[in-house]
Amino acid sequence: MDAVGIALVLPGLWLLAMPLVSVAAIGAWGLAAQRTLALDASPAPAPRRRRALKVAKAAALTLGTVAAVAALFGALLMLLGPRWGPSGG
Repeated sequence: MDAVGIALVLPGLWLLAMPLVSVAAIGAWGLAAQRTLALDASPAPAPRRRRALKVAKAAALTLGTVAAVAALFGALLMLLGPRWGPSGG
């Protein structure tokens, strides 16, 4: 929710929200993994739910990785400043 707030209030600084998106993706992956373990302990087969949880974990992993990489590059570009080209601007 914080990431959405940053994107709405400060649309030019959306890179600030990327670490929050990454943390949220880790949480979503953890919840899906916990549900998968609970489903493994139950005797019901539930193939659709297993597939949905597998897709949710993959989506959370992808989103979290992309957000973390964007945050890293965003921080690097902020540190280098506006004149980071080979000619110095």
